Amino acid sequence: MARRWLFAIALFGLLLAPSIWLFVHIPPLWRDSDSYFQVTGSAAKATYWGHGPLYCFIARVPLWIGERWEGLSRGDIDAFLRPALRSHLTDTGVLLLILLQHTAHAAAAWLFIVTVSSFGWVRLALGVLWTAATAFYTYAQCVGSETLSMICILLFVTVGLRIMRRERAPRRDWIWFAATLWACLLARYVNIWLILVLPLTFGFLAIQARYGSGLNGPAGRSRSHLRSTWNFRRASLVLALGLFCFAAADLSTRTICRIAGLQFHSRIGHTFLWRLQFLKDLSRAERDQLLDRVQAHARSPEAARLVPVLRDTFDRGDAISAQVFENQARTVLFAPTTKHRGERADEALNALALSFLLPPNPEHLGEARADFHRARLMTLGDIAQFLFATTAFYWDHQDWMVQCAGLVTFRGTSPAAILALPSQHRYFRLGTTFTYNRCLMLWLVALLALVLLPRRRGRGAKRLIFYAISLTFTGLAMTASTCVLGELLPRYTLPMWELLWISLFLIVGTFLDVVCDRVAARHHKQVGVVSR
Repeated sequence: MARRWLFAIALFGLLLAPSIWLFVHIPPLWRDSDSYFQVTGSAAKATYWGHGPLYCFIARVPLWIGERWEGLSRGDIDAFLRPALRSHLTDTGVLLLILLQHTAHAAAAWLFIVTVSSFGWVRLALGVLWTAATAFYTYAQCVGSETLSMICILLFVTVGLRIMRRERAPRRDWIWFAATLWACLLARYVNIWLILVLPLTFGFLAIQARYGSGLNGPAGRSRSHLRSTWNFRRASLVLALGLFCFAAADLSTRTICRIAGLQFHSRIGHTFLWRLQFLKDLSRAERDQLLDRVQAHARSPEAARLVPVLRDTFDRGDAISAQVFENQARTVLFAPTTKHRGERADEALNALALSFLLPPNPEHLGEARADFHRARLMTLGDIAQFLFATTAFYWDHQDWMVQCAGLVTFRGTSPAAILALPSQHRYFRLGTTFTYNRCLMLWLVALLALVLLPRRRGRGAKRLIFYAISLTFTGLAMTASTCVLGELLPRYTLPMWELLWISLFLIVGTFLDVVCDRVAARHHKQVGVVSR
């Protein structure tokens, strides 16, 4: 028992070591003005504009504590009378937020690794490999909702792993599964793809049981059919549970906005404006042909009226700006006195996006495929270094982020100094040549090695194999959908990388556990022979 606790403490200390180093040597990072708005503006308004509400509320707790602490140290007793959801940024509050993010990330990684393997040395080996994922630790050092989403996904996968290890999981695990999925959906909306992880896994199991079980004879075929039916039934039930969690998350989001007097609605059109940057790379003739087709089957009269505005923007050689184009849409479509002018403009932008998406056009799909290819050439180092660029965003937009001026990240430094930080530390050079495609090849090799192990891979190994495959497919779908709907940024590949990394750990951990089990069994057998 003492040895087991020693291994557990050593693993947590190992996972926390890069966090301590980052906390000491790197200032808190910021994901441009989005993260600033998430923690300083109205949480309901941030939700209304499309940010996941969970981080907007949770992050304010340490910020509130930090502001009150600094107020008390200055003798400002009135600090406690200020609204809790409108905290002013302070160094203490931001550092406390970063500290909690690092601790939560290390705890979630520890729980995942402990669930993957039951052998102390295997856990430590996986822990060493996890510390090489620079992007995960760098995001824990950054203010922004992606950090919370990364932690929630890790917890969600861990609970799913506990369910897959049992033939019949207890009710407690299913409650935690629903809770973590609900949290993921409220952290970032692209996490809606996570609803498919367990249904895909049970679906694969059902197909394998039906067509690949290898059972012969009437009794074997009957048993295979029953197992396949049971897994299809579980896939349907867990899909229904996922849709329930989605409905609960949607209701939570709408309730938050409704309390603040806001009418929550889809803003996919706003996101798609960034995707339309690909139009500037087309020739004028190609662009005109595409826009003519879009205008001909526009989803609404308002969307058709926006196509000429879009055409004029690119004919002038201007890059499209979402904020400028939205203002133009309001001016072109509606009079200043029009009721619910902003919501109606959003509806028109949504219809414009659907006009590009349905039916699909080859120009748009070709650009999405190219972005998806570029996404798979990115490394964890690319994702980590991107956060230094988004932190330097402050100096060109100081009027947007006025409360940041007095923070340690920006006080007495320059954008060049921030951008130079990754090159000054070797940790950020880990894996800078190891692309997603190379990691995917390594994942395939590890998966093949586990599949080709002789029979008796271990209890539930088949379920874990299909679970790992489902995680990787889901991560690819998340980034692919982002490439279709929006402009590719390095941070958008984080879920794809995280799910592949987790899946690789699951496969390698299962493989090493099987090997260790066999070595231990052989050792006990030899000891038994000697004793006799």
